[in-house]
Amino acid sequence: MNKIILIGDREKQVEKIITKYLENFLVIDDNSVSKHGNTTDIIIIHSNNLNTIDSEDCIIVFCNGTNNLYKIKPNNIAIIQSTYNETINFLIKNNIPIIKVGMQNNDTITYSSKTMNKMIISIQRDILNYKGNIVEPEEISVITKNSYYDDNNILLSIAVLVFINKLPDHITI
Repeated sequence: MNKIILIGDREKQVEKIITKYLENFLVIDDNSVSKHGNTTDIIIIHSNNLNTIDSEDCIIVFCNGTNNLYKIKPNNIAIIQSTYNETINFLIKNNIPIIKVGMQNNDTITYSSKTMNKMIISIQRDILNYKGNIVEPEEISVITKNSYYDDNNILLSIAVLVFINKLPDHITI
């Protein structure tokens, strides 16, 4: 079972994008628990102010930088915007593998072009997914029908879907 911790997904943009392509999942936030599907393959946990991650085998998605995190167990993976240097340095010091998204040269996932209705997202280097399979560099076409979604949240969502091996053939947001 995959555990996805969404830190700072205040408008639930990342949740809305990834759950569109999932079948069986459980969402836990401060106010509710909701189950979707017959079983629970994935647990999505929301937190806006997390300081300790005392669990392993989690996908931790930093939707914003956090200065509150002071303890994290190994055997987790982080997906983060490359502009959050302080949090990235903390993760590096704690030997947490990182998938960085954004527009910097060393980012793992970025977008190579963008128009009003379409983004071409690029996986810049190999990614080892949660099953241990290599996802090779490729370009992914994303139709963007709704300008509500922040570009970085789209990149974070694609990174999650790639890592959990749930990337669909066609993505419409």
